[in-house]
Amino acid sequence: FMDRSEPERLLIIVLDEETLAVVARVNLECEDCDEKGWAQRLADGLQALADAVVPKSNEEEEEAEEKAQGAIALVFQQLGSGLKIPGVQVSLRPKVDDDDEAEAVCLDSSDAKGRVRCTNLKPGTYLLKASLTGYRTLTRSFPLTEGEQVSQRLDLEPTRFDPFQVTVRRKRAAREVTRVRLSREELENIPGTGGDVVRAVQSLPGVARPPGLSPLIIIRGSEPDDSLFMIDGFRTGLLAHLTGQGVLANETVETLDFVPSNFSARYGRSHGGVVEITTREEHKENWQRRIQTDVYAGSVFGSGPVGDKGMLWLGFRRSWIDAVLPLVADVLPLEFTVAPRFYDYFAKYDRKIPGFGNAGFVYQGALDRVKFAIDQPPDFDPSVRGDVSTLTMFHRIRPYVAFKTGGWRHRSSVNAQLEAFNVNLADVFKLTVENRALVWRHESNLKLSQGLTLRLGLDSLYNQYTVNGKASGRPQEGSQPPSFARAETQEFEENGENTRPGLYSEFDITRGPWQFLIGLRADTDDANWPAYVQPRLLVRHTLPDPRWELRAGYGAYSQPPRPDETIPPFGNKGLFWEHAAHGQAGFGFDDPSGFTWETSIFAKRVLDAVGNDQDLSEVQGTANATQLANVGKGRTYGMELLLRKRRSVTPFDGFIAYTLTRAERQDRSGSIWRLFSFDQTHVATVVGTYRWTYRFSTGFRFRYATANPETPYLGSLFDSNSGTYIGIPGEPNSSRPPPFWQVDVRADYKILRPGWRVELYLDLQNATNRQNIEGTSNNTDFTEQEFTYGLPLIPSFGIKAVF
Repeated sequence: FMDRSEPERLLIIVLDEETLAVVARVNLECEDCDEKGWAQRLADGLQALADAVVPKSNEEEEEAEEKAQGAIALVFQQLGSGLKIPGVQVSLRPKVDDDDEAEAVCLDSSDAKGRVRCTNLKPGTYLLKASLTGYRTLTRSFPLTEGEQVSQRLDLEPTRFDPFQVTVRRKRAAREVTRVRLSREELENIPGTGGDVVRAVQSLPGVARPPGLSPLIIIRGSEPDDSLFMIDGFRTGLLAHLTGQGVLANETVETLDFVPSNFSARYGRSHGGVVEITTREEHKENWQRRIQTDVYAGSVFGSGPVGDKGMLWLGFRRSWIDAVLPLVADVLPLEFTVAPRFYDYFAKYDRKIPGFGNAGFVYQGALDRVKFAIDQPPDFDPSVRGDVSTLTMFHRIRPYVAFKTGGWRHRSSVNAQLEAFNVNLADVFKLTVENRALVWRHESNLKLSQGLTLRLGLDSLYNQYTVNGKASGRPQEGSQPPSFARAETQEFEENGENTRPGLYSEFDITRGPWQFLIGLRADTDDANWPAYVQPRLLVRHTLPDPRWELRAGYGAYSQPPRPDETIPPFGNKGLFWEHAAHGQAGFGFDDPSGFTWETSIFAKRVLDAVGNDQDLSEVQGTANATQLANVGKGRTYGMELLLRKRRSVTPFDGFIAYTLTRAERQDRSGSIWRLFSFDQTHVATVVGTYRWTYRFSTGFRFRYATANPETPYLGSLFDSNSGTYIGIPGEPNSSRPPPFWQVDVRADYKILRPGWRVELYLDLQNATNRQNIEGTSNNTDFTEQEFTYGLPLIPSFGIKAVF
């Protein structure tokens, strides 16, 4: 700082971080005292100290006199959203009577908070001109009397695209070979998803197409239960409702990360892929509220500051389906006694603590319920008659804290969660699972030197579970379950608990164009000892042309058996963890123009997979004589391609994703390799959105997918005891229905007003009304096959008001 008493003298003041925190807290009302505002905090802290020790000069007295003269203070914000706009070019000129233009008395641009101040203005009328690329030029006149101080907020209307909205974003990962990070704005605009962020995941490369509106996420041929679905670092059994909508309101989502394989040591107890949602923590100056409704559900959301350092997010959503179904009950094949319904809620509070970090808590939950009656049983199983119901729910509370000690950065969270699942199939099959989990995650980061970072983490799980029900056996993957009419049902109940501590460490090493991430994770539980050690390695190399990057990774992964696999009489308490190895290599191209290209080849090998120790066969009489054991093996290999065009200078964005995969399973040693039930050879997606104006955009999505394999029937035998036919199966998963393809289209329109906006959208799912085959069924004696078709054209209209 320049010493005001001696202009030629430069005064430099150096303070350590702790002392500066005291200065900033005592002398300043700093709204941005966090990592992002550190530079401003430093300047303001030194300025406050300088003001305290250096006497005012004549210049300051002159400034005080200027304040007595006229001034115009402006804040520029975006029409409809209220976002502050930096970089607005401002020209202020006195108004004259003739056609000549007067010389500008103020030429400036808005700061990071959209602010501009023109001072020392004489009485008169001034003409303002404000311009910025991407916005309509604004002109305004201001009459000014002597000494008048004018403060005003001005709304600029966007033209072709929103410079604050990044609709396709790819952040290069530091801890995985492939990590696709999607912003909330991109997820909301993918056609065919109804604007839901979780359903948009099903369009990504490596994700197979689930049947109908199913919420299943199938990653690179893995069983859905083999993958991790997480919210803020904690696993959740319910990431989406039964109708496919995610359990989080879109406004609570900051980013969604998708890692199809080779994930870092931070993630464990799984050998599939990872989908993680990160909720928002950015503090805003003003409250924002949103009301939204569509054909599926209605929701409300609000977020805003609480006190000078706090931020609160609140959201609630409930489905409308139970209100809509009675209107079309006459044309439905099922009689709903409890129509499908769901709700979810979300509350989060975050508080900044100057000189320390931030802390807060999350309270969240969701519930799905449906019940319907089956009056006409299927031909192949006449015993299935009566009510069918399901109920799924979870509630969780999670306090967290992020802080620094010395050179270490820490983040610690504790997640207490209750999950429950219940299904009842016409009283011939019942299952109730209740799980109480307590998880503690802590991660510490230390930058040892330039290009060398150490990460240490704790991931400890404790849960108590209760499982009970009635069943006739556990069906084997790849085979059809036996008829309930011929099977003897048994009741079962189990109460238990387990503790599964996990530790991990990573060294992140960067040397010139090379990056190495060396990770090690150890997991165990109180039922299987010793620990399962899983080394993981990532290598990246940036080519001389920095747009190109080579990537490769290899790692070991372990996964515990599920509770239903260990509970007698159908489970085996002696099961141990499954193990897998992931390998992947590829390249990436990222051009500043907005075009990206990523290609990778991958392979996965699974050992000690849980399966039946012999074939489940009614014909051979082994349907109820099998036992689960770690006897299976699996393998998956293939390639992926992702081409993206980000919206930059052009109003178009979109991507092309293609996956070629083969997933196979060996049921036990010596048996043949067969296709896995979730194998889809070809999966292709093309998505594009064109923004004609800021207010109006249209988009489309085209999907193509090979159908899942099925086991055909070669004939049947008549069972005189039950009066039913026993199907004679062919080779497991040796046939497929025709492939699936579908076109979805979407149109969005915005109504903008100062301080509020209304967004309208029309989403046509299956716009061509194609009849896609979702599955097959057989008649009584297995001589004829019938197809089950997917959903027809479904128009989804939605409206969202933000204010």
